[in-house]
Amino acid sequence: MKFYVAGYYGIQGSLKQSWMDTENLLPEKIWSGSSHICPKFPDAWIFDWVTDNSSEERKSAKMALNLSLDQFSAAQREFEQLFASDQFGFPNVFMNSIVAAEQLRKYFYNLPDLKLLGIAMPETYFKEFLDAYSGDESMYYRRNGVYKKIIQKEVCQSPAIGYDLLAWTGADYCSFLCNSLEDEIHQKHGVQYNDYGLVSTYEQAHRVSQAIGNLEINAEEGFWAPWLVFEIPIHQNLPN
Repeated sequence: MKFYVAGYYGIQGSLKQSWMDTENLLPEKIWSGSSHICPKFPDAWIFDWVTDNSSEERKSAKMALNLSLDQFSAAQREFEQLFASDQFGFPNVFMNSIVAAEQLRKYFYNLPDLKLLGIAMPETYFKEFLDAYSGDESMYYRRNGVYKKIIQKEVCQSPAIGYDLLAWTGADYCSFLCNSLEDEIHQKHGVQYNDYGLVSTYEQAHRVSQAIGNLEINAEEGFWAPWLVFEIPIHQNLPN
């Protein structure tokens, strides 16, 4: 089966929270495509037209990055250029892996547990996705980096490190973990989690995605799919 890349992301691993996983199924550290669970670098705070220096998101990001003011300003200018040239999509989507790796090495080297992860949609979900956002009322969603990347139909060439049950909301992703579904879907559908905190197999993730779509499982609104997750080593020599 083909998977179409929905973007490349700098994602920082997060410790499992106290409200998660009463059955102790997940690893202690988790990587998720949802910024509600794991911070993404950069996020919308990089743009002055979204946030300013007084915002808590900007302050927190500056502290985490540990860059000089000049370095942070340089990063902002560069990401404005990348956005203008469609190499970085709003709010946090790298459109190609080479640019992503270069930028993560250049500005985000102080962050622990940062991985360059790609997220990809199963080809079988593609038409449904297009149909869901085809109307005039969805024009804003079609400007999002995820939508712009998916319609490029770049076929993922990397092996999966796992599958993330995510709902795309038109802005970003919401995870099954946001809905505290990890215990329920293990009990009802036999879902197992790997060392990244991701669903181990496509079949398991697809089965739960369909159950959510059929309203058998109560979950956040959005476009739910079993998204393939793959990793690109940040410091590897990427092809030109």
